[in-house]
Amino acid sequence: MNYLSRLSMIFAGIGICLVANATGDDCCPTFYNDCCYDTSCCDRGWSIEAGYIFWKARRTQFPFSGHIVSNPFGATFNGIPVDSDSYRINIVQTDYDWDHGFRVALGYGCCEDWELLGRYTYFSACGSRSLGNPLVDTDSVFANLIDRSLSDSANLNGDFDGGVVDAASEKIDLCLHVADFDYRKTECYCNLKVTYVGGLRFSYIDQDQSILYSNTEGANTDTYNISIKTNMWGVGPQAGSEIYYPICSDKFSLYGRGTLSLLLGCFDLSRRDEAFNDPNDIEIRCYEHDYYIMVPVLELGVGFNYQWCNWSLRFGYEFLNWFNTYQHIDFPGWDDIDDETAQVRFIDGNLSFDGLFVEIRRCF
Repeated sequence: MNYLSRLSMIFAGIGICLVANATGDDCCPTFYNDCCYDTSCCDRGWSIEAGYIFWKARRTQFPFSGHIVSNPFGATFNGIPVDSDSYRINIVQTDYDWDHGFRVALGYGCCEDWELLGRYTYFSACGSRSLGNPLVDTDSVFANLIDRSLSDSANLNGDFDGGVVDAASEKIDLCLHVADFDYRKTECYCNLKVTYVGGLRFSYIDQDQSILYSNTEGANTDTYNISIKTNMWGVGPQAGSEIYYPICSDKFSLYGRGTLSLLLGCFDLSRRDEAFNDPNDIEIRCYEHDYYIMVPVLELGVGFNYQWCNWSLRFGYEFLNWFNTYQHIDFPGWDDIDDETAQVRFIDGNLSFDGLFVEIRRCF
């Protein structure tokens, strides 16, 4: 965040404090706007919530290509003379762009500060990156994810077997769906209001990755395409809390939340490789794998909350980490004797999200 963005947030906070102090206390206390309100009258009521999220998705490093830098005999690298021809590869990875999402929720307040709440969160993101030029024979790009036995079967030119091509590109897409069903209990400790949360979480995450390598030799262009798809369905318990501490006035407070979920994740993982030797020779290999693993999810958020009567506004920053959710397939081994794939490797890592959120809530 740059200097101007930080300064604007500071002035926005000061402005809200002034508005909060200037607002009269002309609304009656209810279950929703006074944590110490006497619940003997057994207030009940519905609430609705809508939110906007601006996140950046991040994944465990999984480079698809790299720049090949030649170090010829007699050159120096980091001050050390090179005594033979060698190559240095600068690995690169595709990152997700910042993108938008939303939340909606419906709640019902019960006696003794209990509340039932259902919340749905949606977020999608994409990203792309390319290296080299498919029309120029430079042999300057590293193709580190190809299945060498498949490229050999398709009679691709020899550069593919060595992992050297002219161009590489990657596109990634992600879609997140989360449904939470919580039972919430609010307690008041002097000026501190704490809401304890427990319930069930259901989730679905769709991750798509498409990689294209191409190499030109004379008038012939060979291509190799990799399509990796990861679907995860998850369900499990979650627990956490929300904290409100008033500043400036009773209406404006610091806000924090944290939850931990433990989901049973059902993964549907597939990889499809297509090797094209222009114009006719095409080889296709598909690999699929279904399995179950545990997926812990950590969520943290900090910000501010402004409440007047039955309206509330929350905004701030949040971070989410989905452990073991980034799953992919790699073929790192190749038998030079019989030209067969000798090893299949499963890549696992984390998927995280961080960014800004704004939520508004109305209670009835």
